[in-house]
Amino acid sequence: AEITNATVAQDDKILYLIMDEDAWKAYVDKSLEDKLVASEDDLYKWESIENDGRPVLAQGTDLSELAKTMGIDADELAKTVAQYNADCAAGTDAFGKEDPVALAEGGTYYVVEQRPRFCTTLGGLKANENMQILNTSGEPIGNLYGAGSVVGGANGADSMTAMMNSWAIGSGVVAGEKAAESISD
Repeated sequence: AEITNATVAQDDKILYLIMDEDAWKAYVDKSLEDKLVASEDDLYKWESIENDGRPVLAQGTDLSELAKTMGIDADELAKTVAQYNADCAAGTDAFGKEDPVALAEGGTYYVVEQRPRFCTTLGGLKANENMQILNTSGEPIGNLYGAGSVVGGANGADSMTAMMNSWAIGSGVVAGEKAAESISD
């Protein structure tokens, strides 16, 4: 929530994730584990995706050049990295991580654009266990079913990104089966 709030507060609504090779490997592994991408190659496709004429992902050995590619102020990036590394050396960082790891010097760096992107609602329509949409009295509306992000309540007060596909699939199966049953009745 803190990162989302910080992003929304910025004029351009963009944050950048800067990673060294070890952090990139962890990012790739976690993305694969959470099924956010089908393969590591899918992540590299982000280099060809542009927002406002800038890539979503850039990699290189020169942070100053990467800053230029991504539209980041190179001097400010250098200051930020220096401060972050100094904080890590002191055993702390601005994010409160335990045992923070400094950004390695040299090697390949990866920069990934971070913008608020919303793929779900945290409200949505109310549904029962059969995925029938409920009216304001809590009664099912005849032959109206919902699934996925249309139905509220699955995520509580926050969106759980890795869960959205399984929620869409699971609720879609139930809604489809129950709708088919109601037609045959």
